Amino acid sequence: ESSKTEEAKLKQEIYELKAVDVCRQDELLDLRTKLRSAAEEKECVTKELNSIREELDSAISKFSRSENELSKLRQQKEKLLVDLQSSEEQIARMKLELDESRTVDKNLSRGLDFSKPRTEEGNRDE
Repeated sequence: ESSKTEEAKLKQEIYELKAVDVCRQDELLDLRTKLRSAAEEKECVTKELNSIREELDSAISKFSRSENELSKLRQQKEKLLVDLQSSEEQIARMKLELDESRTVDKNLSRGLDFSKPRTEEGNRDE
């Protein structure tokens, strides 16, 4: 009888161990599924990160080109300002020369003789 009791205890223990084994196998399967899912998610995140890196590199490159273009435009602006100032000075000189030329032309057309001294009224003697 004691051997039957012992045998029953052993069978019960075996049954419980098998139940525990089944539970552990289910847990292991669940963990494998989670691991596979995490690996897939990691792959998606890695692809997304690589895409973001490419966009960032592209944006940095465009920004760098824009900075270079802006620098060139600033240099052109400075040169144009210098050219403009030079042109304005040249125009002012030309206006002055034109005014002087017109004054000489007016005086010549009036027949004024600059070699004669001015009278008190400011006119030159004829």
